[in-house]
Amino acid sequence: MRGALFLLIFLKSFCFAVDFDVAVIGTSPISLLEALYHYHLGHRVIVLEEANEMGGAWKSIDICGISHVDLGCHQLGSDREMLQFLEDYLGCQMVSLDKPELKFDEAYSPTGFYFSAGCYEMVNNLIQMIQATDMIVMLGCQFKKIEMDQEFAIINTKNDRFTVSKIIITPHSKIKIGNEASEDCFSLKEKKFYHLYFLIEDSTPYRFTYKCSSIEGVSRMMNLSPFIQLETTGQQLIVLQLWDEKFLGFGPQFFEQLKEEGFLDERARLLTIEPYIFQQSQCDLSFLQKIKNASNFFEVLGTMPLENNIVSSIPKWKQSLPLFIQNK
Repeated sequence: MRGALFLLIFLKSFCFAVDFDVAVIGTSPISLLEALYHYHLGHRVIVLEEANEMGGAWKSIDICGISHVDLGCHQLGSDREMLQFLEDYLGCQMVSLDKPELKFDEAYSPTGFYFSAGCYEMVNNLIQMIQATDMIVMLGCQFKKIEMDQEFAIINTKNDRFTVSKIIITPHSKIKIGNEASEDCFSLKEKKFYHLYFLIEDSTPYRFTYKCSSIEGVSRMMNLSPFIQLETTGQQLIVLQLWDEKFLGFGPQFFEQLKEEGFLDERARLLTIEPYIFQQSQCDLSFLQKIKNASNFFEVLGTMPLENNIVSSIPKWKQSLPLFIQNK
């Protein structure tokens, strides 16, 4: 009996030898869903984010005096399983991207579906779901390096040091790996995405939502007005994603081209132009293959395109995620 009791105590201490079962690095929607999935499996989870807000490229920004505006131009696709998952498990109200005043229907939604209140709706609901748990989220977290022992990994940040059994990263996770004897780092490239936001006086109905652009210097454009409740204000908010930095100074010309091509009323008046540059790390994850025992600790999540990576994970996530319940 004493031997069995000793074994039980030993096993319990061994099982809780690490500070966390899972560390999720980054807060893209897929990273947050993965964190919630592991939490509801009963794992101790910590989420680490270098930025001061959650959402990654899908976060919302305040710009042109308006809150909760999408960062850039996004498209979700038209997969019905994904739509149902976003409604049932994330509590999002999904609408036609082409006609946001209507529910999604393939007959009039060639561009697919979208969130009724833009990206803010998805990320805010994910934040609510995380706040309803006791998992730890560290924003503004500056990483130093990750070390690997035989049984666990050690994450070193500027102010903390803790042990984990598994580390979940994405191709955009900016981390360094190494032990005392040698220090290695992923091959990192910083990619910048350039945007111009136009606040426009135009009381006519919006004439497009999402489009690949025919304007030179512009790759995509989106009229965000129906997703931020501007329809009754006599104003519209349009974002252009640019080819590169040199086009940031072309705002007035782009505005005139929008009118010439019929995307705005000819009497529309430009109120404000604001640029927004989003910088994202691009990591060469093949580097992991060169690090001994890395496969024992690291799991890599795909994040783009969002549709493919969400759809492929839905069967797994449904095993533990509860249906969405609005926090009061």
